[in-house]
Amino acid sequence: MSKKRSPAHPSVGLEAAIERTDTLYKKEGEHFIPMDAVAAVWKLSTKASGFLQLLSSLKQYGLLEEKGAKENRQFKLTSSALDITLHPENATQRLDAIKEAALLPSIHQEIWDKYNGKLPTEDASIQSYLLRGREGATFNRNQVDPFISRFRETLRYGGLLIGDKKAEDASVDSGNNGNDLKTPPSVVQVGSYVQCTSQGGHRFPEPKKVAGIDGEWAFVEGSPTGIPMTELLTVDPPKQSNPETPPTNPFFNPQTERDETPGEGIALDRTTLDEGTVRLEWPDDLSEDSVEEFQDWMVSRINRARRKAGLPKIKIEERE
Repeated sequence: MSKKRSPAHPSVGLEAAIERTDTLYKKEGEHFIPMDAVAAVWKLSTKASGFLQLLSSLKQYGLLEEKGAKENRQFKLTSSALDITLHPENATQRLDAIKEAALLPSIHQEIWDKYNGKLPTEDASIQSYLLRGREGATFNRNQVDPFISRFRETLRYGGLLIGDKKAEDASVDSGNNGNDLKTPPSVVQVGSYVQCTSQGGHRFPEPKKVAGIDGEWAFVEGSPTGIPMTELLTVDPPKQSNPETPPTNPFFNPQTERDETPGEGIALDRTTLDEGTVRLEWPDDLSEDSVEEFQDWMVSRINRARRKAGLPKIKIEERE
């Protein structure tokens, strides 16, 4: 009897994946390098399943970009990976990139959406869903527990996990009592927009931006005194009126702006939308496993765009 194949999922947690991108940047920078050079940096064999799984994991997290086919494949760090690697540890741009990467794997976003961002404190419900409840392919039983553990650690590393006791306590301390949270509160830091929750209500007419922090005190724009960190809750920035949309340039031809010819064994397709050109290239000769992984990756990108546009996510049909 053949071994049951689980749906595509990262084989390593996000923190371990970022450690790999840091190492790759220090050794090779941000340009495309051959697959064997990547393996050499990580001290792995290109034929080892662990190396191929690691490449797949970093791609699922949106940290690695790929071009070419088969043994001629080349890789480089994505802009998101560089945001994480090059910005200071507590920089807003780095933290935002980590949060986005944590939910970029399609199976991660699927579980997050299922529980509305509030994971059960115990694993039993998630185990049952992954083993029997999914509309698509279900997991191999031997892989469920390690996957859930990595998934929780990835969400915790990204500051997204609100289903365990530590996060619930933090939510209560902030005055939210753990209720009505679609996304978990972020750590207050310089650049965050915050609301003061003292005295049972919101003190600021509009959210204020944190200009500085000194120990247990935060200083927000427009306030002459510091505010205790325990009284602040991170919120979305205040809404601003959209500037007038400039007219479309009738002389712009996106085809002439980027007209690269794909390499041997690479398929290329493009289309032009109102906002610009969409360009996609992929190896022309994909294996069955690669086609399924490519499909999962495409669906995750489509759902990401749909979320930004305010549209519901799509689901792929169950594989036979």
